[in-house]
Amino acid sequence: MRRWMIAGLAAACAACAGGEEPAPAEAGGATTGDDASVEPPDDLATSLIARVGDGSIDFVLNVTNAGGEPIRLDFNSGQRFDVSVSDSAGNGVWHWSADKSFIQSLGSETLDPGATLAYEATWPDAPPGSYRALGEITASNVEIRHTVEIQVPAAED
Repeated sequence: MRRWMIAGLAAACAACAGGEEPAPAEAGGATTGDDASVEPPDDLATSLIARVGDGSIDFVLNVTNAGGEPIRLDFNSGQRFDVSVSDSAGNGVWHWSADKSFIQSLGSETLDPGATLAYEATWPDAPPGSYRALGEITASNVEIRHTVEIQVPAAED
């Protein structure tokens, strides 16, 4: 029995190592790996709303399917969105997902015509200053991003 298992394992390894070259992507088709992201369809409308409060900023990232066909978003984990903030010099100062963990499981969401996905995040201790926030959907098959400029005023005495 042990010989059969070793022989089967060796055959499987040889098949993987012998490696056929992956088929090239067809013109206009999707590729694999990091190059799989493509520009969002024209029918996707995005917005990133930032509401500045007393020392905090509430973000709402919206993605709306304004077209007539469903749009499928594929994900490599349980994370569906992210928001990051940089200062006026371009230095990262806050990242919503920095203290989060996400299930490592493939998933997808279908955005029907006229439907909107809304994701919320809060930066609880935002100091006074000028910032640029980037909200993005973490889909692997389409790139969806929106930025907004934010001004957090100094607290009045």
